[in-house]
Amino acid sequence: MGGLIDKWREEIATTPEKRQTEAAGDNYTQTPLNVTCKPAYEATEENYYPRLAAEAREKEQQREAAEKHLEAAQGYQEAIRRAGWLRAEIRKGLKNGTPPEKLFLLAAEAIGLMTGDPSFYAECEKGARDIIAKFSTP
Repeated sequence: MGGLIDKWREEIATTPEKRQTEAAGDNYTQTPLNVTCKPAYEATEENYYPRLAAEAREKEQQREAAEKHLEAAQGYQEAIRRAGWLRAEIRKGLKNGTPPEKLFLLAAEAIGLMTGDPSFYAECEKGARDIIAKFSTP
């Protein structure tokens, strides 16, 4: 019976904190005064207020969408303004006797702006230069 009594004495001799830590396993850490539980996740505002965080994300997405829409609208308005100016230049050129090549390029730029195709002007310019070069050489 001496073995059982020695085991009890050994258990009594260990500190209460050590017994609690050993019983709890890896999910607990021992502090100098007591045993505390480790958090299962990092505490953030999103963890505590998930509805508010979702609403904040939604508002941010709406703000970003509105900014993109505004940028697109501003680009569209600028293209309309520039195309209107080009139309006025074409009309002036017709009255003043501007060479047809220049009028053609102004018209091509206006069409490219109105259709939203920036490559249209470059294609027309290259084609016009090729035609002019073809007919200019004897």
